Amino acid sequence: GSEWPIKGWKNHVQHLLEDCSEQAGALMGPDPKASITPSFHATMHLMQVSGNSDCLFRWSNSRGVADFPRAYTHPPPGSGLREERGAVVACAHWRVASAEERQRISDEAFGKLSSLGYVVLECLLPEEWIAPLEEEHERLLQGTEVVSLECLREHRQQTAMPFEAPWNEDWLVANDLVLEMVVRHICNNDALTCKTNADQAWAFFEWVAGGVRTGQYTEAPMAERASPCFGAIDVIRTPPHTMPQLRHRDTNLPGVCSSLTITVPLTTLTPENGPIGFVPRTHILETPGMEVLACPPPGSVIIYDSFAEHRGTENRSARPRSVLSLTYDPGVWMRSFNPSHGGPRAWEHHSAFQRKIDHRLRKVEAAVRHGARWPEPESAGFQHEGCCAAGASCRGARGAVEAVALAQDPQSGQWCCQACWDYRRYYETPDPSHRSAVGPGGSEPYMGLASW
Repeated sequence: GSEWPIKGWKNHVQHLLEDCSEQAGALMGPDPKASITPSFHATMHLMQVSGNSDCLFRWSNSRGVADFPRAYTHPPPGSGLREERGAVVACAHWRVASAEERQRISDEAFGKLSSLGYVVLECLLPEEWIAPLEEEHERLLQGTEVVSLECLREHRQQTAMPFEAPWNEDWLVANDLVLEMVVRHICNNDALTCKTNADQAWAFFEWVAGGVRTGQYTEAPMAERASPCFGAIDVIRTPPHTMPQLRHRDTNLPGVCSSLTITVPLTTLTPENGPIGFVPRTHILETPGMEVLACPPPGSVIIYDSFAEHRGTENRSARPRSVLSLTYDPGVWMRSFNPSHGGPRAWEHHSAFQRKIDHRLRKVEAAVRHGARWPEPESAGFQHEGCCAAGASCRGARGAVEAVALAQDPQSGQWCCQACWDYRRYYETPDPSHRSAVGPGGSEPYMGLASW
């Protein structure tokens, strides 16, 4: 900033780089060929402004946003924009694919996520199911039932979602391919095994000295891997004519493979309306000198390691753009919802989401890591057709007036739709057996955000 002279800033950054170099060099031994000597000037060389002529974009760079040449996962036909589809996996046929084809898709997606730090699951969800969600979110913002609303970088708005349909439906928050990526990627357990910041920092430098491989965590013995848990669910809304964010990492220590963000665009993303920009491979400390903007077709899901550099780009359009965001981590402090910010109502709703999603996540984890049979869909138990017993109080969109799939509540004997079933099970009377992971020491079940 202007209040900090450039000379002092330069010296501060140079000292930080030298300190990192000394610690990494101590791990790698006395071999001078293995030592690292990062330079402030070399670092600044990476921060070159490209030839983008957009006035809003160039003004934002004059305010300190380092820029790279841009590419796009799905540039408009005939636009002349550079295309980069290295992170894109075709998933439109996922729901009808055979077990062998699903395994191929999963392996391809996991490979891209591990290599690039992000992956785009193209058309994973039906477009017609996604279409009403943006309007539903705007309705929530205009109503009185908003759970909580916070401001983020560059005037973005973050809304905590209520535990109700359509936001808590399985197809949206518990997709099997997404949960499989969570289980396969979140394996970094340093946040639990390292008791202090210094311990975490040392573990990070050991990872650097070992070759900055995601495989150090994802290929570790099962007993050493973290058990992922749901962290938070929000909608991020970028108003029209909004500046780009500074590039950032959502998490620093404990580093890679410790947190994932799942993004479901509710607005059709274009190069102009503020899609997420990624710098590929920054999760393994590489800088390819390119920013890729993810603007896939509706129904796509974007997954990225929270240690990868990214940002919300400038929204040059006249309309807001909204994305649903879900985060996962090893069930510790890193990304879990903070009730002191969101308030008590948001706390209750987030906790219900955690119980529901983690209940499914444990089943997927057992299948992926321990060879258990792949779990049946949670909707498999809803075989009876009829109107929900809740009547006018039904939590579902159609259960009060139309015949929908029902299951019988063993306690009351009533036939309920899945929306009412989930509300009773995870929100009104949460089952303590739905605790998600083992906490420090391995003695007590760990509830993540719900244990605060």
